[in-house]
Amino acid sequence: MRSIVIAVTNQKGGVGKTTTAVNLAVFLNELHHRTLLIDVDPQVNSSDTYRAKIFGEPTLYDLLLEDGPITEELVKETIQHTDFGDIIPGDPNLTEADDALYNVSDRYFTLKNLLEKIDGFTNYDYIILDTNPSLNTLLKCALCSANWAILPCKPTRYAVQGMATLSSTLVGAQQEYNPELKVAGILPVDFDGRANVYRDTLGNLEDVAKKMGTSVFSVAIRRSSIVDAAQDQRMPLLKYAPKSKPALDYREFGKELLTILGGENNG
Repeated sequence: MRSIVIAVTNQKGGVGKTTTAVNLAVFLNELHHRTLLIDVDPQVNSSDTYRAKIFGEPTLYDLLLEDGPITEELVKETIQHTDFGDIIPGDPNLTEADDALYNVSDRYFTLKNLLEKIDGFTNYDYIILDTNPSLNTLLKCALCSANWAILPCKPTRYAVQGMATLSSTLVGAQQEYNPELKVAGILPVDFDGRANVYRDTLGNLEDVAKKMGTSVFSVAIRRSSIVDAAQDQRMPLLKYAPKSKPALDYREFGKELLTILGGENNG
């Protein structure tokens, strides 16, 4: 594939996964990197933030469960061009994907095969996958498809403990169906540098990252109510409050990620 596929993932919900995926996609678009966001989560929060149409329109669900050949026309019909960037919206029906794909041979490669089709019909530089927070077929499909994984994590005791389970999932994905999958790093989100407990837990997160063979991004996304306000307005943070502290953090994170990926930073 020509596109670099990045899965933003964590098996624990409420850790800034969608916020990270959406704002990373917006950041890359702002740097004129052709970027496609794909909402692999039945909660469809990325689709909602991008103000994508879900009902009455073709979605990722339709592409994954298409009986016939995936045509260029169908792919381009499913990609929605919004004010914030291009997206293939998710679908609440994705909750049925486990059952729908159960009898499909090589079902974990369903999304990967789809992305190869998309890559052949389009010219995106990056494809960002906003994954679901459950260890099921959809998540395995995403990890099977990705070149890189980004792991958002709140610097709290329980969230850090949950990284052990995620680590096992990633190792399993690498061993079973995607040996090329790399972890770009753990991204601390909702960070309050004034609180000792946050700083202490961040140290624990660095220990976890080392055991996973990766590192913690040098920038942490600072806690701010502006993040919730952007969600309420159905806007990416980088568009809603581009000069806010967490927006500035996300831009620095994006620059650091591009360095890791070997991409050129135009900003």
